[in-house]
Amino acid sequence: MHAAMCAAGPAAAQAAYTACAISATRVYSTDRLPQRPSVRVVSTPQGDRSVTILDGYRVLYYVPPNNPLLNVKAEMLADSTYGTDKLALTDNLLLLASQDHAIQKVEPYRSGSINVFMVSRSNLEGGTLAIAELFDDSRHRVTTIYFLNDEPARRHFQTMTEFASLRDRVITEFTQCLAQQHEQR
Repeated sequence: MHAAMCAAGPAAAQAAYTACAISATRVYSTDRLPQRPSVRVVSTPQGDRSVTILDGYRVLYYVPPNNPLLNVKAEMLADSTYGTDKLALTDNLLLLASQDHAIQKVEPYRSGSINVFMVSRSNLEGGTLAIAELFDDSRHRVTTIYFLNDEPARRHFQTMTEFASLRDRVITEFTQCLAQQHEQR
């Protein structure tokens, strides 16, 4: 899959990584990851682990006129290390939840062909309110969504209930989009 995407050129690869439109948002910027392939280190309860990234993009979404909402990283993981890389990424979320009493682990679930792992704050404090990892196992892709906080007067929600509703809608839209990409391949 990765070779086919590279053969099609950067524009086709970018379209595959960034094709998901999220209602009430606009894409602010799209950047290809600077070094490909690369290795990044994530902390887990078992210690630091390396994750091999073959290619990927960062997409920033905002709510007009200019309120940041999502920082999305869409990454292609290596076939040979996908299982251990996925475990390292999900273990990293568990570590985050164990280190901060205001961060709660959300029970993992499956939406179509996409596995969803998530942690979410229990209050509207901090720069990041939730992190969701959406895994497409057959394509060895992970889409990590960072839900950004903002000043109360600027953000699109005012209560945890409103945020949770927005968060869940965004994840539903992303999983539907990723599932459609999966079916079209």
